[in-house]
Amino acid sequence: MNIQTLSRGISWLLFGLLSLGAVSAAHGNEVPETVNLSLKTAMAMAIRNNLDLRVDALDSSMAAADVQRNRGIYDPALNLSANHGQNFYASETYGTKGTTANLSLTQYLPSGGSLSASTQTGYTMPASDPSGADWTDWYTSAGITFVQPLLKNFGRETMELNIALAANAHEDSVERFRLSVIDTVYSVIKAYNRLYTLRQVLESREMALSSARQLLDKLKQQDGSAERQDVELANTEYAISQRLKDLVNAERRVKDQEAKLRYLVGVQGTTNLIPAYPPSGEEPLETTEQAISLALEKQSTLKQLRLDLKASELQERVAKRRLRPDLSVNGSVGFRGIEDHFSDSLKQIGDGKGQWWSAGLQLSVPLGNTVAKSDYKRSELRTRQLKNRLTAAEWKLRDYIEADMRSLMSARVQRQVADKSVKIAEQRLEKYRKSLARKASKVQDLLNAENDLIYARNSQTDALEDFANAAALLWKDAGVLLERKNILVNISQPEQLTAETERLAYPVNSTLPLTAQIPATTPRVAAGLALTQRAPQSPVARSADKPLPSPVNQAARVASAVEGSMYTLKIGAYASSELAETRKKVKIAGLEPLVSVGPKQPRLVIRLNAGDYQNQQTAQEELRKLRAANAAGFILKRGRAGYRLYAGSYFSQDSALKEKQRLAALGADLMLEEARVLLPTSLLTAGQFSSHEAALAGAAKLESLGIQAVVQKNS
Repeated sequence: MNIQTLSRGISWLLFGLLSLGAVSAAHGNEVPETVNLSLKTAMAMAIRNNLDLRVDALDSSMAAADVQRNRGIYDPALNLSANHGQNFYASETYGTKGTTANLSLTQYLPSGGSLSASTQTGYTMPASDPSGADWTDWYTSAGITFVQPLLKNFGRETMELNIALAANAHEDSVERFRLSVIDTVYSVIKAYNRLYTLRQVLESREMALSSARQLLDKLKQQDGSAERQDVELANTEYAISQRLKDLVNAERRVKDQEAKLRYLVGVQGTTNLIPAYPPSGEEPLETTEQAISLALEKQSTLKQLRLDLKASELQERVAKRRLRPDLSVNGSVGFRGIEDHFSDSLKQIGDGKGQWWSAGLQLSVPLGNTVAKSDYKRSELRTRQLKNRLTAAEWKLRDYIEADMRSLMSARVQRQVADKSVKIAEQRLEKYRKSLARKASKVQDLLNAENDLIYARNSQTDALEDFANAAALLWKDAGVLLERKNILVNISQPEQLTAETERLAYPVNSTLPLTAQIPATTPRVAAGLALTQRAPQSPVARSADKPLPSPVNQAARVASAVEGSMYTLKIGAYASSELAETRKKVKIAGLEPLVSVGPKQPRLVIRLNAGDYQNQQTAQEELRKLRAANAAGFILKRGRAGYRLYAGSYFSQDSALKEKQRLAALGADLMLEEARVLLPTSLLTAGQFSSHEAALAGAAKLESLGIQAVVQKNS
């Protein structure tokens, strides 16, 4: 799959999210209020929309152009000149007139010298001769001239100094672009993880409030001591007010963080971004020494310093060479002929007559040489400065990696402690619940236990977030964050992402660009805080074509999930021409494909425009000719403008070009025309599973065949 096709895919995705007005006008659709967003999609969207990255990418392209510009010193130079004139001599009544033409080709050499090949021809004849003599002298010459510096300007390094500096600047711009991409990706990871954590906190606050209200209703229905009843009710009502306040604060934090993530990924408006997956629990495999070794090799800041040092050392060597005197050797050799006729002068050259050659030395010694000495001294000092700066940067980087490792180790321990705390808090809550049922404890004890469980579970999510961020920071400082996230930078065209990165943003098999709901490749771990019953730890699937429910409803769904429900795999909506291959792969995976009518989806198609006609009859006659040539032609009415005839419609430009060439050989004059149309689709699902784990196993089989599927609970 080429970059153009992938760019079109990501453009569709962004078009669906950002172009509300255009989409509404053309198709009557609206940007979804809620988008189920994966981290991979968020990273790709942020890279695609970041204006600073575009600036850095253009800097790199301009640096590449500078390299080509400086290589122009090796372009041969062709010179052509012609002169005509007359000469009259003092005290004489006659003179001469003549015409001369010169042609030369000069080539500079890597050694710093130059080689020129030249030829000259012309004639001289009398301008006024009292004797009446009529004569013409034709002269022709051809030769080669060589000039080579021996001291000051000798050598490839001196000759190609500007080329090397431009190439160095280009590499530096690529590393600067890479560093900007890393910073952007790291910012998205942190913002995404924070939003996920805050949404889990919000869900826990909603469940806590719901639990307290249920407890209040239950207390009102119980019989008992009036005094104790009043105390229990007062404690519960106070807990409700506190939990309501916590809920309001949690909602505000979610909205604030959501706005930050929208800004990073370039989504305007008020679209709700729902993180589809929890923070990654992936363990870095690098040891401290391995991470330091990677950082010293891969870290873009160090690479930029090394490039600066390399350029400075080159300039120092050239500056030192320019302290020498300027000594050059030159030589030339050739043939010349002089005769009454042009052909005779050429014949003399062919016979080897009229040979000539010359050789010599030229020496130039600047007195004082102040400029060259100052340039050398400055280059020497800059080289020493950059060496010290590089050494200091390496030391600092070692400290950063070691600190990152300590943070990672601490986060790992915090996760273990948080997991254990959740288990203890759940057991403790259950004991208080049973004790309250026996009236051996107070409501306040139960409320305190619920608060402790909320805190423990929120701490558990915080610990996972801290761990994921610590791992990302380690990879960022080691310079391998992009590789660990499968984001590759095209060095030759850094403004383009590779196919792998864009595939993350827009799966090849997905045909839902406008809803921007990307099929999941990794299940989302449920982190709901059911206080009456622990939320199941198995992943909770979400439909790819429905927006997420509100947090309250979502929490209720998580809390009420039970084993034994029926699940199916939702694969996506496909145009009819794209369905067969995917169905075949589903069968290979051992699953039964199920096809139903899907929604109409906008698609970019390439049409073959065969011309416009004023009346339908003429268009129909031309259509019959196209169909006689086995073309899939059709006619579209253009209002009062008449009718437009097409020879076919294709999803890929390559297919359209092949058909255009085939029909052109039969005499058809066609033009390519892009159009966005609403196409009917078929909704493809697979299998029926009795458990969530079985459905996930089926999704894994499909993923191994390149098909992204989402586990969906049957309603």
